[in-house]
Amino acid sequence: MLPAAEPLWRCLAQHQGIALSDGQRSLSYAQLAEQVSKRARLLQRHKVQRAALALDNSLDWVIWDLALLQAGLVCVPLPGFFSASQQAHVLQDAGVDCLLGNEGALSQTHSFQPHGDGLLLRTPAQRPRLPAGTAKITYTSGTTGQPKGVCLSAQTQLAVADSLHQASRSCQVQRHLCVLPLATLLENIAGIYAPLLAGACIELRPVAQIGLQGASGFDLPRFIETLHAVRPQSLILLPQLLLALVSAAEQGLTHAAELRFI
Repeated sequence: MLPAAEPLWRCLAQHQGIALSDGQRSLSYAQLAEQVSKRARLLQRHKVQRAALALDNSLDWVIWDLALLQAGLVCVPLPGFFSASQQAHVLQDAGVDCLLGNEGALSQTHSFQPHGDGLLLRTPAQRPRLPAGTAKITYTSGTTGQPKGVCLSAQTQLAVADSLHQASRSCQVQRHLCVLPLATLLENIAGIYAPLLAGACIELRPVAQIGLQGASGFDLPRFIETLHAVRPQSLILLPQLLLALVSAAEQGLTHAAELRFI
């Protein structure tokens, strides 16, 4: 277990109530901690070193992310909005030996084999050296060339999460809705780690249900419908999503009365 992550595990042990919900299923903080430990042991048993997380926004995404952190392994979020060639580049560039969540063409094309327990494993052709302490490699598509990976330590991620938690503490957010894909570093840190430190409930829905379509499409009515159903107190929005929300409020389509922090 990474010493830098110990404050997070202490928080999970102290908090009560619901930690994660997808509208149909929920996990308390105690249940979340149990699931994370169970999957961390599973990853260690299979000798995983670097795992690509290829899931839609869901309870499973969060549990696997935290399990990799607890096991001291490298997590490589694989954005669903990347093209097939971009995803292939990420898998090779990061030396991924475990794929979590994608049992379709991606796993078959890149020699991953099912080994039970929901894991797809392979021996990568190469495993590039990483800076000491790397806990996550986040890839950005950029504007030219192949996606570029940034190596992050657990200490860096959780320090930023704690600063966001402290800065938003006066808002007393108790329910956060993840709008951006969790493979986006901002939602990963500010939408998962920071709310967990605060003891809030994180609401998770597939990105299509939120209204996001591909890399640039957006369904405003679906987004508003989800807001009305979930009634979140905090959101992380791109500027164009915030503009859409403000425009909807001006037209009386939503009042978003519960929102405290955006």
